[in-house]
Amino acid sequence: MKNHVSRVNSSMNSIPAYVYYIKHLPTGKFYYGSRYKHIDKGILPEQDLWNNYFTSSNEIKKLIEDTSTSSFEYKIIYTDPDSDKCFIYEQTLIKDNIGDPLCINKRYFDSSKGVTVFCTYGKTLSSKGKSKKESTKEKMRKPKSLLHRDNISKAQLANGGNGPANHTEESKSKTRETMKLKPPRPTKTCPHCGKEGGAITMPRWHFDNCKEKQ
Repeated sequence: MKNHVSRVNSSMNSIPAYVYYIKHLPTGKFYYGSRYKHIDKGILPEQDLWNNYFTSSNEIKKLIEDTSTSSFEYKIIYTDPDSDKCFIYEQTLIKDNIGDPLCINKRYFDSSKGVTVFCTYGKTLSSKGKSKKESTKEKMRKPKSLLHRDNISKAQLANGGNGPANHTEESKSKTRETMKLKPPRPTKTCPHCGKEGGAITMPRWHFDNCKEKQ
């Protein structure tokens, strides 16, 4: 997950930030991300993704090395001039899918709490970070039951094969109109570096987490 700095584009800028979905076809592994750095370069989202930009995920990069870029499905699933909206949309998708063992994303930013949440798939919160007995590890190595694998397959197919749900143009339009009606989000200024950004996302990289904090 990349470093995100609040950045709202002016209405004069026709290049939006975007949220994308990547799927590795041989394994079914998938990844969600958001992007805004293409704006300064004057590159449109559809020209940027998978032509100039191949995600910031090290696992995706390793899969590209092993099987090439042609073994992936990729799509832009959301755009907005406000990169904060794209970031929140991306993190919501990760939160909804992080429990899937095929999801490459392993953490997301909970904007309601202002904290980063790490994937706990395969373990409980109470056991996270603790060493496991060999007998426990052996049980985890065993293949899943046929019923379990069948349930996972059904859930994936119901969501388009791990991909994002297909929304109609009408539902997309309603979502955009609803977001327009929301009041402007408040901003905060970091006391350590002086940067200003969205109140929701700033705590992730500033305030107590600021690199310039003394």
